Amino acid sequence: MNLGAQLSPSSTSLGRYVRRIGSHESIRRYNVVMSAAHDSLLYARVETVLAGEITDGDLKVGDQLPTEDSLIARFGVSRITVRRAIQNLVSRGLVEIRRGKGTFVAAPKITQDLKELSGFVEDMHALGRKPTARVIGKEVVTANATVASQLALTRGERVVRIRRVRLADGVPLFL
Repeated sequence: MNLGAQLSPSSTSLGRYVRRIGSHESIRRYNVVMSAAHDSLLYARVETVLAGEITDGDLKVGDQLPTEDSLIARFGVSRITVRRAIQNLVSRGLVEIRRGKGTFVAAPKITQDLKELSGFVEDMHALGRKPTARVIGKEVVTANATVASQLALTRGERVVRIRRVRLADGVPLFL
């Protein structure tokens, strides 16, 4: 231990140790080190740790986050701090709250830059995903005015309507 360092149990929380090194103080809880110098930013630190666990793959898509009480105990912070961190993760699209069920890691959102036109297959390949399609219905119908115009046919001609769902890595995205 350094000459200027002290390690002492904190009276405010079980399993919490405060290490003072000179004028700096850090709080260590369950392999999570958080600086106590900026208590007003604790929510950001909780958010950063949880976001890191999501991006590192420790928490996978569909996994449920620990309960608020578990996070409060883990980080030694207040309920409002945990709620703000989770709300920020929701705003970032990393988690989603399902009422009555809990908070779950969300699937990454797929966005498309509309400055250039590209197809679904190209977009999915660019994102490192495997694009597929599944036909969910086909039928012969008569072309209405809009369809006839788009296909350069006369209204009432018979056409085949195909409905399919587009998937990326087996997950349905478009109908």
